[in-house]
Amino acid sequence: MKKFGTKVIAGALALAGLTATVATAQPAAYEPASVLVFPYFDSRPQNATMITVTNTNSDRTVCADNDNLRVGDVRVHYVYYGDRAADIDAGRANWLEFDRFERLTPGDTKTVLAWTHNPEMEMGFLSVRALSPDTDEPIAFDHLIGSAYMANAALDIMWDYIPYAFQAVGDVGESTCGHPIVTDAPGTRFDNVDYVAFPDVLFLDMFFQERAGLFDNKFVLMSTTGQDYINETDFLIWNNKEDRFSRTHKFVCWTSIPLSKVSQVVKNLNGDPNEFIVQTGWLKVNGRRVLDLSGNPVVSGDFANGPALLGVYMQSVRSEFQSGHELHFDGSQNTSLPN
Repeated sequence: MKKFGTKVIAGALALAGLTATVATAQPAAYEPASVLVFPYFDSRPQNATMITVTNTNSDRTVCADNDNLRVGDVRVHYVYYGDRAADIDAGRANWLEFDRFERLTPGDTKTVLAWTHNPEMEMGFLSVRALSPDTDEPIAFDHLIGSAYMANAALDIMWDYIPYAFQAVGDVGESTCGHPIVTDAPGTRFDNVDYVAFPDVLFLDMFFQERAGLFDNKFVLMSTTGQDYINETDFLIWNNKEDRFSRTHKFVCWTSIPLSKVSQVVKNLNGDPNEFIVQTGWLKVNGRRVLDLSGNPVVSGDFANGPALLGVYMQSVRSEFQSGHELHFDGSQNTSLPN
């Protein structure tokens, strides 16, 4: 168990001379990739998150340099970032990392319950990266797909989402089975040099005007900044008459809140009442600044353009219907995770 701090990684890109943008690649939507990032898991009592990772490479050809391996074999590194829900809600979370390794054979799929796979924490986010099964080097293996299903303790499915998929770019050598080795540097760098970059902005295409017990929601944001920094984010909110409202929201590491915690305007959109049977809106989220815990701006390394964010959204109707999904996105921003 390690603390999730990124002070060393934060400046790594600048020190390595990698701050320049090589391309404007983004995560791939619904495509296989070498890294999957799940912005949300929930392992509180009476809750269960089922994490599935599937290897779409079914090549069973024996590797030329190791006859115990096949081309489609892969070792998968799960890194959970989180803490207990009560500490997160109280703002005193000691953000931690907990990791596991799993082997996926060609065409294999594996589903785990987050609370048994990771017994150390209740809520947070997860990254999954492809490694060479014999050397643990990160490899270009754009064959991983996955999903996260939220359920109650009886495993009744409530809602689900698809992880963000980051394809490999780097090539510093070749693995035993002929896959490009992505990097020989520590950490997971989303910089269009090792893996494609994070998005720059996020969008939620629609939400219902919030009304307790009728239209409730959960908005989740994760960042890569670690527990030593504050993420300052800009929210632009529109109703269906194109009226725009702006708000700023701050959080450390990760947050899961109703939209009304960002702005009370979502409870009274004042849009066109004749357009639909209920009021609807949409929003845009941009990471504005990274601050230290004293409130001072931090502009070094991959914090120069503000926090890098990913998120998911869940809409519920009368507590009988729940539907979740990842967010739309645009732009490109360099960032990194420590593992």
